[in-house]
Amino acid sequence: MELTKERLLFVDSCVSTHRSRTRQLCDAWIRRFRKEHPGAVTDIAVAEPGVVQPMDRESILLRNELIQQRDWEAPMFDLARQFRRADYILVGAPYWDCSFPSVLKIYIENIVVSDLTFRETEQGYEGLCPCRELTYITTAGGPVGEMDLGYDYIRGVGRMLGIRNFREYRAEGLDIRGADVDGIMAETLEKINHG
Repeated sequence: MELTKERLLFVDSCVSTHRSRTRQLCDAWIRRFRKEHPGAVTDIAVAEPGVVQPMDRESILLRNELIQQRDWEAPMFDLARQFRRADYILVGAPYWDCSFPSVLKIYIENIVVSDLTFRETEQGYEGLCPCRELTYITTAGGPVGEMDLGYDYIRGVGRMLGIRNFREYRAEGLDIRGADVDGIMAETLEKINHG
């Protein structure tokens, strides 16, 4: 196979108090991706406190000033620049409270930057990110059903930033009494391994 210069960004928000099942699925997806895209560079953004900071009044004012100056090399924009240069993006996040952990929302606050990852036009938002596909992986203790608000939100933000292709893998019902956890995980892994 021909080597590529493609970039994968793994947004790791697999918050867990045990061995993360979401992370297990993400690791399987990354293994398949690397086989299909030999030579691709993998960047990782770990969405956790200390790495991402919530926007407050002071940081918003600083961001606005840096945007006006078009100072895109400012450290505040490191995550946004990393996101913008990705050809493929994988977001891993457990299903919490109908969506995902709050630290992922904080990460998103840090990458949605006017004139860097999107611009405002008379017709609405124009995305500036050339990502070919964003994949979202989640696991849930209970049933998700139609309440997959995390994936809906990620697709909405992704479209705003210029992404048009999305895919989701989820394993749900993992903590229901009597659930065949190994079977549920194996079924989801099978879907991941066969794209």
